Amino acid sequence: MRVVLVVDDNAQDRKLLRLNLEHRGLRVREAADGGEALRFARAERPDLIVSDALMPRMDGFQLLRLVKADPKLRDVPFVFYSSIYTGRDEEALAVSLGALAFLPKPLDPEAFWQALQRVLAAWTEGAPLPEVAERRPEELEFLERYSDIVAAKLEEKVRELSAAKTAVEDRERRLATLFRNLRDVLVMADPDRRILDANQPALRDTFGYELDEVVGQKIAVLYADPQGFEATGRAVFERRDPSAQALMEVDFRRKNGEVFPGELAASKLLDEGGAVIGNLGLIRDVSGRRSLEEQLRQAQKMEAVGRLAGGVAHDFNNLLQVIIGTCELALADLAERGAHRKAFGIISEAADRAAGLTRQLLAFARKQVLEPKVLDLNQVVAGLGKMLPRLLGEDVRVVHRLAADLGRVRADPGQVEQVLVNLAVNARDAMPRGGTLTIETANVDLDEAYTREHPGASPGPHVLVAVTDTGTGIAPEVREHLFEPFFTTKEVGKGTGLGLATVYGIVKQSGGCIYVYSEPGQGAIFKVFLPRVDGAVDPWRGDRRDEPA
Repeated sequence: MRVVLVVDDNAQDRKLLRLNLEHRGLRVREAADGGEALRFARAERPDLIVSDALMPRMDGFQLLRLVKADPKLRDVPFVFYSSIYTGRDEEALAVSLGALAFLPKPLDPEAFWQALQRVLAAWTEGAPLPEVAERRPEELEFLERYSDIVAAKLEEKVRELSAAKTAVEDRERRLATLFRNLRDVLVMADPDRRILDANQPALRDTFGYELDEVVGQKIAVLYADPQGFEATGRAVFERRDPSAQALMEVDFRRKNGEVFPGELAASKLLDEGGAVIGNLGLIRDVSGRRSLEEQLRQAQKMEAVGRLAGGVAHDFNNLLQVIIGTCELALADLAERGAHRKAFGIISEAADRAAGLTRQLLAFARKQVLEPKVLDLNQVVAGLGKMLPRLLGEDVRVVHRLAADLGRVRADPGQVEQVLVNLAVNARDAMPRGGTLTIETANVDLDEAYTREHPGASPGPHVLVAVTDTGTGIAPEVREHLFEPFFTTKEVGKGTGLGLATVYGIVKQSGGCIYVYSEPGQGAIFKVFLPRVDGAVDPWRGDRRDEPA
């Protein structure tokens, strides 16, 4: 009778396999691990070894190596049976080491015997197998109990696999949601830096591409120029260190050709063993941040210029008062037709004009004395109704669009008039061939998003006064300096460059903010926001002013 050595650390599995093989007319010897099996095999050479793959002290693969290395045992057929190592890699390894087959554990005894029979047929070289003996009652009782155990184990395993599948699916859904909702563009590429995947919504919002338009292309398709692409390669992908990372600012290009500044966090993509399997890049559009930084620098510059202008204007104004006072005393002492009276008159007029300039500088520096009142800006605009057409000329049409339910503001009415007059004169100069000047009022509520994009603005209810022209527009390089004192695009002798600087200072001193929107050839719109207040309108008498210098 042929002897089969069964090797398994699980006693129940050993017993099931022993009964199954004995029922087929084979004699079975049992071992609980590879070491015990090797000792038995060397003492009593078996005709067949059937071994589990995974065992605690010596697994089946190590046992197989030792059996094949022993001259007395190397010809003994060896068959694996396992419920854990069931992949093609494990089967290939087993066959390469000399095993006849790699069979699943006999959860179904009949199926296992059919599989083993095919192996035994080759082993016996066509010799008839032993006849199947009748099962004894105790064998049938054990097999029935064991089948219940196996069924329970299968149910438990199904529950575990179902729970594991649900957990994996939940994790995949969370990762997909995270990947989908990233505002930055996450790009995965192969080692040649060809795009494999990206989060579609962010890719579309940032670059304007659909995913299938860029998959398979070099990441360079997203860069504005080859230098940025090459710089990234030198910083990360061409370095031997697999953990190399880089954070840099690079110019990127949208699908429509627009170039924008971006922040790139790039690294190599590693597998669990640390091998490089691709590249990973996180791209953030920082054009909004750059704009805010530029606005902040402009606001800081204007604040610094304001302090300087205020200090100079204050001291210069004190000197002018001495000059003006001295001239007045000299003129009082001189005869009506005295030789020096005309000279002192010229000095006095020049000093008065200089004093006007210092007042405008003080307005820009927010150091002038105001007399704030609760105002209805519609009344202020209406009060200038007759003055503005004469000031602007016949070829400029003035249009009013005033909100009927306009809120109140607290400001100096004379200074508000000066703001409107200065903006109107500035618009007239931008329309040398005539055009339309529109003055519009409205109630607005500035939110946090607007104030983040417009430094100097504060959230809350405001009243808007917008002055729009149809003129030549303002170039970007001019807009950057528009409110700076003594900055002007007019010819020498035709402007001091203090008109808009004065407007800026008055609006700031009144607690408001002013912004300009313009493109060359598209006209311009100046928006003045003043905080809205409650209360009845204070009476005031319009203070008409001549055209500013």
